[in-house]
Amino acid sequence: GRRLEDDPDDLDALGALEQELYQVIKEGVVDENSLPRYVERYWEVSDRLLEEGRPSATHFHHRIAADLKTRSGEHARSVARRYLEIHPDDEDAVLDAIRVCVQQNDRAGLDALLDRLGDMPVVLTSKSLRYIRFLRR
Repeated sequence: GRRLEDDPDDLDALGALEQELYQVIKEGVVDENSLPRYVERYWEVSDRLLEEGRPSATHFHHRIAADLKTRSGEHARSVARRYLEIHPDDEDAVLDAIRVCVQQNDRAGLDALLDRLGDMPVVLTSKSLRYIRFLRR
């Protein structure tokens, strides 16, 4: 982060750092003792990016995955809700919301989400439809 040290509000530099930290957390390439430090830094960077007016779908997607991996399920739920509000036409927002409900054993939330799908502007492809069909059973 040299660019980030020069300008802490540089969103491109923040985004690049978010990407690097996300990969470290996702792939678990650091030892168990170091991981909390990376997770802590990731949350700081991610929070700054998510506070922007219209955060990118990628930043939402990464944060939900990181939250679920680090057992921050409640936070993942609120991020997923906001992801759907800001990117209602993004299929990954729907998939992430489904993942959060499933991992949190939130059947009521899942049913409510599945019921709302018809009113949402998202175009669902086979990527999500097979999950949805399975979950509606």
